[in-house]
Amino acid sequence: GERVGAAFRATRYHRAGQSPSPEPEADSNRAAGELWTRAGFALVVADARGTGASFGSRTMELGPREIGDYGELIDWVAAQPWSNGRVGVYGTSYEGQAAELVASLGNPHVVAVAALFSPVDPYRELFYPGGCATGGRFARWMCESQIKDGVAGAVERLSELTGLSTQELALPASVKPVDGPDGPALLEAAIGEHQANVDMHQLLGVAPFSDDRLPGLDWQATTPAAARQAIEATGVPMLVRAGWLDAAFAAG
Repeated sequence: GERVGAAFRATRYHRAGQSPSPEPEADSNRAAGELWTRAGFALVVADARGTGASFGSRTMELGPREIGDYGELIDWVAAQPWSNGRVGVYGTSYEGQAAELVASLGNPHVVAVAALFSPVDPYRELFYPGGCATGGRFARWMCESQIKDGVAGAVERLSELTGLSTQELALPASVKPVDGPDGPALLEAAIGEHQANVDMHQLLGVAPFSDDRLPGLDWQATTPAAARQAIEATGVPMLVRAGWLDAAFAAG
């Protein structure tokens, strides 16, 4: 009967994999769930709009609409009968950037943020470090992400990029449908909406400057650096870890 705080993580990389069996022990979040519940918290993991088992399409990676979704989800978490209304937001890389942007919403239920190995300014630390475009690398990231989204043709594009046949590619496991007998049908319908997802890689070459704004790519709208004043104004404590050397995250 005790109300508890919640740890919330939003991801575009599947909130959970398809379980081989319905037992809780088989769930891909089992270890994380046990870690959080032993510490006295609930764990909430959500698929981003247009990914996994979520409906909708992605008009931008980490755009304002997506971050707004997370604010609504946090309000939902806080309203649950088991919740004490306090939510901590955390994540690694993409998810860490999302967590910092969530802080900028000023949601009163967000009481802590942990951004782990994520960019403060993705334009300068990830896509154009030192002014040098890294589009080739992100062509593969975009393909692999769209494979997870179920976008038609993404597997074939990754095959062309890597020079491997589609049979040789190591493809991700399927996402877990939502619970209930309608789960598989709902997942199929959701993936249908994912076909309209924006391909960020196609936009990189036409947005080489940090103040460029395109319908599917807006560096300033998606960077925690630009939201710094809004984040600091909330007074929410933050744990930030940096150090990955595959990008300039440590410098950020």
